[in-house]
Amino acid sequence: MSKFQLDSGKEIDSNDCLRYRNDSDYPESLTNYYYIPSNEQLKEDDWYSPKYFNTGDYNGGISNLVNRQILLKEYPDTEGILEVYGSYSHATLLIRLDVLNKNQELQDLIFSLEDYPCLDDELHSELEEEAKQDSWENTRYDFIRELQRKFDYNFESLNNDFIYALFSRLEEVSNTYWYFEHMNAYFPIDDMLSDLTQEDILKYFKEVFQDLFDGDVEKIKD
Repeated sequence: MSKFQLDSGKEIDSNDCLRYRNDSDYPESLTNYYYIPSNEQLKEDDWYSPKYFNTGDYNGGISNLVNRQILLKEYPDTEGILEVYGSYSHATLLIRLDVLNKNQELQDLIFSLEDYPCLDDELHSELEEEAKQDSWENTRYDFIRELQRKFDYNFESLNNDFIYALFSRLEEVSNTYWYFEHMNAYFPIDDMLSDLTQEDILKYFKEVFQDLFDGDVEKIKD
């Protein structure tokens, strides 16, 4: 494994770098880059590929998406900083070594991720909420299915606002939390309902019904 030493003294490993295929005319595609053989020296026109920016169906997560968005916002349309794409929704950032070497602020931004892996906690929370909303249809389906196993009642006939409000109330009282895998949000419906009795659920059903619709039966149905 070879190393590239920046003027700041920081060393970049060849394992974290890619080399562009000079015969390619599409630099935004990851297929046009290859890993550098361990017996070859890194060059200034090689590309640094930090792990903190990878996202996709099978890698990375919301923190990495935050990092990529923040860096691109700080360095828009900058020569030598490139967002690239691969299969299975894979996306990441590449930074050419000569560009990285000449920009201490860019180095500070990237290497700060070694100590704390997210550049913006507020944006991270926003993107988590977006992921939850994106998964709501599947979560709603699972929630209704499990409710109908407990009660002989067609919960599908109830409007979405009520279903969402009831779900949110049960989420809160059961102290059950969403979890995230890569870019997707999931909610453990079974865990939420496992410790709630029928009486518990009916109690919160009535409370939400009263809070949301003031007891008006006609408003609860789609």
